[in-house]
Amino acid sequence: MSTLTFRTATAADIPALVSLVTSAYRGEVSKQGWTTEADLLDGQRIDPDGLLRDIERPHSRVLIAERDGQMLACAHVAVEDGAGYFGMFSVRPDLQGGGVGKAVIAEAERVVREDWQQPAIRMSVIDVRDELIAFYERRGYARTGIKKPFPYGDERFGIPQARRSSLRSAGEGAVSENWTFVCALGEMLPGEMRTVFDEVTGTPILVMNYDGDFYALEDRCSHEDFELSSGNYDGDEATIECILHGAKFDIRDGRALCAPAYSPVPKFPVKQEHGGLWTRDDRG
Repeated sequence: MSTLTFRTATAADIPALVSLVTSAYRGEVSKQGWTTEADLLDGQRIDPDGLLRDIERPHSRVLIAERDGQMLACAHVAVEDGAGYFGMFSVRPDLQGGGVGKAVIAEAERVVREDWQQPAIRMSVIDVRDELIAFYERRGYARTGIKKPFPYGDERFGIPQARRSSLRSAGEGAVSENWTFVCALGEMLPGEMRTVFDEVTGTPILVMNYDGDFYALEDRCSHEDFELSSGNYDGDEATIECILHGAKFDIRDGRALCAPAYSPVPKFPVKQEHGGLWTRDDRG
């Protein structure tokens, strides 16, 4: 078998790159491999215009892995916010698990470390992709604890499928389609929290267990558009503090408790039904 080689993509590679990335994450073909998102997202996985910008901008490189002139895998590396960034990692579905992906990651890490001399490399992964997160953790990556809302409504990132059918394992039954599944009862212990997205509006909702009672707030600070889930949840005081500027809120009613926030965070209902925990954006 001939050696795997790497080169930097050009604009002429965009159609082939879009085809490769789509085959690794969307549709029935992607289910041949383990990176598939076909049960989570429809629509496109990559935006050709955005891909062109990544190819052309400074300190950004789209890597292509080839063997005998055939494109087998790709990844995007860049310098962002004082560190390397790794994304768009795609391997042809029928070749996944054969070592190609590990070679691509190694090359991306080399570029960030040797060519750009960056101290670390970061990436973003959909938080329900447990097997993918575990793959990166086995390679030495660690979770930062930072969470970003999924860009609902921006079809460049895909169209989320209804999560209800795949998440109803906590218990079947007639549940209002406006309610969003959070987790099975017993999965969220006192002092813990979890973010979900309303199935209808896409609103990020932060659900917290306070001494056995559940409360839900919009996962967005009223002072600055930043996710509260990245901050400190005090399970003794029933407060959550925004990590950005220190605004603090009462989780039970969303009241702002200190500057720089003066407006409350929207509060949402939570119910326990059919063995699961559910919430929704009830603002109509």
